[in-house]
Amino acid sequence: MYPTIEIGSFALSTHLILNILAAIAVGIAANWRAKERGYSSDANEVINLVFYLTLGVLGGAYLGLLIPYTVNHFFTGQPAPAQWWLSGQNWFGAVAGGSLAGLLYCKHNQRPVGWSFDLFAPLLPLGLAIVRIGCLLAGDSYGKLTTSWLAMRLPDDHGLWASRYPTQIVDALLNLLILFILLGFERWVARRGKPQGWPFEGFLFWLYTLLFCGQRLYFETWRGDTPPLIGWLSWNHLYSLMGILAALAGIAWGLRQRGKRVSPAQPPVEIH
Repeated sequence: MYPTIEIGSFALSTHLILNILAAIAVGIAANWRAKERGYSSDANEVINLVFYLTLGVLGGAYLGLLIPYTVNHFFTGQPAPAQWWLSGQNWFGAVAGGSLAGLLYCKHNQRPVGWSFDLFAPLLPLGLAIVRIGCLLAGDSYGKLTTSWLAMRLPDDHGLWASRYPTQIVDALLNLLILFILLGFERWVARRGKPQGWPFEGFLFWLYTLLFCGQRLYFETWRGDTPPLIGWLSWNHLYSLMGILAALAGIAWGLRQRGKRVSPAQPPVEIH
């Protein structure tokens, strides 16, 4: 089910429109945050960054779905859904692919990695919250059938209306909550007089990863469209767990490196 806006013979799905609006909103907000931090870039750098991030995000988004469908087919012989590439993309893969592209870009152009990732961290939940509105209109990322008091009459991606968990609405609200938490943490750091990027540059991105994957580890049980893994566990449960472990490892490593930088110098060893 894809509501469309038709202008003569030209039709544009509202799902795609919301995805484009999300990308525009993230881009504008990223530019504003960069200028607020005293960094300005020329047009060529922006074009190059957008190009590489787009490749990484789209490649990761589709790979995040291709892997489970391929593995499931190998072990069970179950084919992937028809035209699965049109039914949506995987946000875990999109973030992973975009992060890899961003890391390579920063390394190649000698840009601060942690600072750059923190710049985008609060914008990721903002973008996904907008995307989820498109998912709701399209029936994408739909919830399982339920008789719970939480149920709402919503469609799946084939236009079949039924009482389902309102996964798109809940996910949008949770992402807005994560957005406010990250921005609130930044404000708390500033009010406490701590340096920007405290406790270390990159922490905000790892905090986002931890919060997002933590909530998805639970609410993924509501989803009705993700490829199964084992029993009631889906591939997105696996991706969530991997994200949580990566975030904890990243935070631990960052705090350890910070401890090394601020530790007092050791007295010289005397040799007798």
